[in-house]
Amino acid sequence: MRRGLALLVLLAAWPAVGADRGMVWKVSGPHGALYLAGSVHLLPGSDPSLPPPYQQAYAASARLVLEVDLAALDPGALQALVAELALLPPERHIHDLLSADGAARFDRGCAARALPCAALVRFEPWSAALTALALEAARAGFASEQGVDFQLAGRALEDGRALLGLETAADQLRALDALPPALQERFLLEVLDQGPELAHDLAALVAAWRRGDLAAVERLALEIGEEPALAEALFARRHARWLPQLEALASDGTATLVVVGAAHLVGEHSLLRSLRARGYRIERVGARR
Repeated sequence: MRRGLALLVLLAAWPAVGADRGMVWKVSGPHGALYLAGSVHLLPGSDPSLPPPYQQAYAASARLVLEVDLAALDPGALQALVAELALLPPERHIHDLLSADGAARFDRGCAARALPCAALVRFEPWSAALTALALEAARAGFASEQGVDFQLAGRALEDGRALLGLETAADQLRALDALPPALQERFLLEVLDQGPELAHDLAALVAAWRRGDLAAVERLALEIGEEPALAEALFARRHARWLPQLEALASDGTATLVVVGAAHLVGEHSLLRSLRARGYRIERVGARR
């Protein structure tokens, strides 16, 4: 699983179909319905457009729900939380948290990628990995500001629509901080080892997302499922908190679009699978008749 952890962060089986179908479903139950869409958290600045099903679901909704309510983020509180969880105390160095081989690979990879090594050594391994990943993605022309979440949040704010979150930024950061040290090290070294291949992999994943092809995400979810601690932290625990919220949103009478990372819609812990098991009807938006 050399690339799986890094690519999962970029997304967080159905066959390939026609272009620009995206990943959007209508979830209907006895007391109401909502739209559930898969997000790619980074999109290229050269083409950040959203497939038509996203436009359709947004137009049909009066409320937008993301993993985290981006409009409610308090920069000061978030900075303090990052300092608490992501930064090492002054007397510690990232080498203290890595194996001997991992520390050597970190030094080589950091230098080879021309990353800010002096800054990264002050981070926990998981946060160093995310920082390196963001820098490499930016070099390849990808940015979170172009991602599905930010685009739709911006539109909701402009339109005066209600904007909610399924969890907080603190929830997400604490889940990553709680990952076992060995997994954090693997995540970091995968990002550093990948290097120039990242742009190709990002482009391939975005292309699959646009086509509505979940096969690549399904394979990724299966790989993550082989790591019980990772699957529990990133999927099972979070989905257990999200599902009651989704059912409440579907039944309160307000048309709602929920957007989560595409990886949450496939695999053993798929939200779609769980909702179907609870009696909801799942219909693909834009499906061919």
